[in-house]
Amino acid sequence: MMKCKKTEGNWNWNKFNKDISEYSDKPNTKLIIDKIQGINTQKQLNQLWNLFQKAIMNSPKINIKQKKKKISQKRHSLYDSDFKRDLNILKGMLNKIRREKLDFNDKFVENKKKIILHITSLYLRLDGCRLKRNQNYKTDKKKMIKSVLDHPHTSLLIDNVYKNDNNEDTFYTDDAEQEQYKSKNDVQYTIYSDLMKYPMLNEWIDNVKSLPNNKAAGPSGISYEMLKNLNEDNQSFLHAFICVCMDLNNIPDKWKKAMIYPSSLT
Repeated sequence: MMKCKKTEGNWNWNKFNKDISEYSDKPNTKLIIDKIQGINTQKQLNQLWNLFQKAIMNSPKINIKQKKKKISQKRHSLYDSDFKRDLNILKGMLNKIRREKLDFNDKFVENKKKIILHITSLYLRLDGCRLKRNQNYKTDKKKMIKSVLDHPHTSLLIDNVYKNDNNEDTFYTDDAEQEQYKSKNDVQYTIYSDLMKYPMLNEWIDNVKSLPNNKAAGPSGISYEMLKNLNEDNQSFLHAFICVCMDLNNIPDKWKKAMIYPSSLT
């Protein structure tokens, strides 16, 4: 019987782990468990995580065929200028004028005055809306919110607010919710005694294996599939980082970065 390699699509996970190990063993890297466990500063944590991230991302660069991307042409400096914005506004005005059936071929002075008056009124109306919205932000936030929403609404509830006064964060909420944030007398505090204990390596691996597939990677480029398919030796590196983070009560700076994409719910 022919023995098949453990592959998934274009991935060969055995080769993936082998490449990570080889990269970690390089003289200029020499990433070992003891080295990770000896971390005691944020700077060391960032440095060693950068090495491990490079070790993980080195394999896809070598083994995965990259899709060719069409290089976009450099845009003209006017593209993002106020002039371009005004042209777009003017284009919208012209479309509205056409709907008003104003005749641009009519060269009579009265018709020209009529067109100019119509364009001016449209521009002032748009500019006035912007000014009014800015003023409402200061004096009437309800009107401002109503003007920026792109769909009808009946109410808008803001029940929790953080406010920074003199560099001090204050949490505001209504009286009913304040009770939810008070300590509970019926909760035994001993349940938290083991909360910061290191997870066992097998527990860590089980949790990583439960991560979902087909999710977009963050700024690091490391996907859930990569983490799930690390072998036990490479999982040990990741597990050591987690334990050090618990000791330092901190995480690598790169873990604090994320990509946010707004999406419409309508």
